[in-house]
Amino acid sequence: MSLLVLVAAMAFSAAAPGQGPSTPAPDQAAAATEKPAKEKKICRRTQVTGSYFFARECHTQAEWDAMTERAQESFARRRTGLQGLDMK
Repeated sequence: MSLLVLVAAMAFSAAAPGQGPSTPAPDQAAAATEKPAKEKKICRRTQVTGSYFFARECHTQAEWDAMTERAQESFARRRTGLQGLDMK
């Protein structure tokens, strides 16, 4: 009798809605197969210090913006740090 109850419970739990693997909705399946849009790389030539040659650097626009912002912040910190010094 307990074996019959166990088999019935297993069959019922497998047939319960929302349980176990299910097929995703068509919208979810399409979204899962699409690759995220790759950001376009922007390449710039920069001169290597102490050399006549140029180096090629490629980054996304967000990376270029972040590097520019860091450089400006660094320059501003140095500039404000030098204002307090008495240069004679």
